[in-house]
Order: sequence, then structure tokens, then C-alpha cells
Amino acid sequence: MSLLSASAPTLLLRARLALGRAGWTSLLAGALFIAGAAAFLIGLPALQARVDARQADLAQVTARAARAARQPQPAAAPPPRAQRNLQAFYDALGDVRYIDQDVAVVLDEADRQGLTIAKADYKLSYDKAGLYHVYTMQMPVTGSYAAIRAFCQQVLLSLPYAALEEISVKRAAIGDATVEARLRLALYLDGPADYAPGKAVDGGAR
Repeated sequence: MSLLSASAPTLLLRARLALGRAGWTSLLAGALFIAGAAAFLIGLPALQARVDARQADLAQVTARAARAARQPQPAAAPPPRAQRNLQAFYDALGDVRYIDQDVAVVLDEADRQGLTIAKADYKLSYDKAGLYHVYTMQMPVTGSYAAIRAFCQQVLLSLPYAALEEISVKRAAIGDATVEARLRLALYLDGPADYAPGKAVDGGAR
């Protein structure tokens, strides 16, 4: 019997004895552990690549959010032109409670320009649609044309809420330095709708 033929049965016997001592369960568990470890090591690069891709996406989103936060927010759209004009009109209104002071301004300016006012008619009305008062002053004024013109200009400067709605000039004779003008001034005023002349003024003089 040769050494090769004598060794083969011996080696097989030893393997069977080793298997018997270790047990098939332990060998199977070891084989499964080795297979799982091999699968994990093989799939680890692909898993790491997916993690890196997710981190890159998160970094891009964070960077975009930071840039958006640094950018100035767009200004609110301005109100329409009609609304701005209406608000400017209301802001320019006078105060109906101080009509007497406004009339005094007109009469004092007439005296300063050397004009004569024979008689003046006053009327206060309320515009329900516009929610404002209109105080109308109609007066015949006598004096030089230059003085009447200066009077009108100064009144409109002193009372920004006043309007010269009508003016008519009549000269008694050609070459006469004195003319007679009929003026209609309107004061546009803010105040309570139920205001009546002579009503007590709250808050003192302006």
C-alpha cells in the first residue's frame, strides 16, 4: 500500500472526527457569519456612496436657504395711484372746527391789500359721498387789480385747502384803477359730519 493511498482514508477519518467534535450547527453559523461579512464588505462602498450623495444634496439645500435669507425681501407693492391721490386729498383737508380762524385769515389779508369787502355770504355743506365739508365764501371785493390778484395768491398760500372756484372782474370805466371783483372761495375741511357752526371746539386753538 502506497503512502498516498494510506493517507487518504486517514485524512477523511480525521475530518469526520473533527466535524463530529465541532458540530454541524457551529460550522453552519460560522459559514453564515463569513458570508454576511463578505456581503457587508462588498456592499459597503455602494452604501457609502449613497450617504455621500445625500449629504451633498443636504449641503446644496442649506446653501440655497442661506442665500435666500441674505437676499433683501421685495418691497410691498405701493397702493394704486387713485388711492394715493385720495389719501393725499384727505391729508390736505383743513379742520372744520376752526372755520372762524380761516375766515379771519381771509379778512385780514383783504385789509392788508387795501381791499374793501362790502358783504360776504358764507355757507357750510357736507359732502356725504366724499366725507368732507365745504365752506363757501362769496364776496364782492373792490380795489386795484394788482391788489386783488395778490390777495387771491396769498390766501391760497396761507390756506392750502382753499380753492378759488370763481372770479369775475368788472371795471366801472376804462382807465379806472379801481375794479370790482366777485370771488367765490371754497375751503375743503375735515371733521364730524354733524358739525354745526358755533359748536364747541375740543383741543384748544391750533
